[in-house]
Amino acid sequence: MRCLIKLHQVRLQGFGKENIIMAKLKNLLNEISILGGLVTEKPVNITEAKELPQKDIDYIAKMTDYNNHNQARLHLAQVMKNRHLEKAYQAIITLHIMFNQMNELMKARQKLDKMLFTQAKRQYKNFKDIYASY
Repeated sequence: MRCLIKLHQVRLQGFGKENIIMAKLKNLLNEISILGGLVTEKPVNITEAKELPQKDIDYIAKMTDYNNHNQARLHLAQVMKNRHLEKAYQAIITLHIMFNQMNELMKARQKLDKMLFTQAKRQYKNFKDIYASY
C-alpha cells in the first residue's frame, strides 16, 4: 500500500515574498503512529459508542406494542438529539393524524428510518437491542 504525504505550505512572515515549503514532521509522524502507517489529510475522530438506557428501549418497545411506530421513532430521534429527524417524524405524525392513514406516508418514513437507524448504529453499541424493540 502506498502512503501519500501532502506537504503543507506555510508562508512565514518577515521573509518578504518568499514562500518556504515545510513538512510538518511532528504532525505527520503523529498521524502515522495513530493510523498505523496510513496518512490522511483529515484527522480521524474516534469516539466510543455509548449505550442507550434500558428505559428508553422499553419505551420504544411499549410504543411499538401499542402500534405507535411513529412515536417510537420520534423518541429515538429525540434521545439522539437529531433535530432534523425530530421535525420530520413530527410532520409524519401530524399528517398521519390529519389523513388518518399511513399508506402514502410509508415511503417517506422508510427514508427517514434509514437515516435514523444508520445514525443509531454508529452511536450506540446496543443497537441490536434497539432494533429488536421495533
